[in-house]
Amino acid sequence: MSSVAVGVDFGSQPVGLVLAETSTEQNQKIATILSLFVVPEHRGSGLGKTRRITKM
Repeated sequence: MSSVAVGVDFGSQPVGLVLAETSTEQNQKIATILSLFVVPEHRGSGLGKTRRITKM
């Protein structure tokens, strides 16, 4: 099991962060999100659906 942190920027401003643990089960990669944070001004804008997070 490994830990990973992925940040999301909007322009040059950091606006989100996801912390997760990754593992492999039955030859499939699994990511368990431990924490997800988005600054209030960007909540509801779809940052959690960005490629960087979904391809973790």
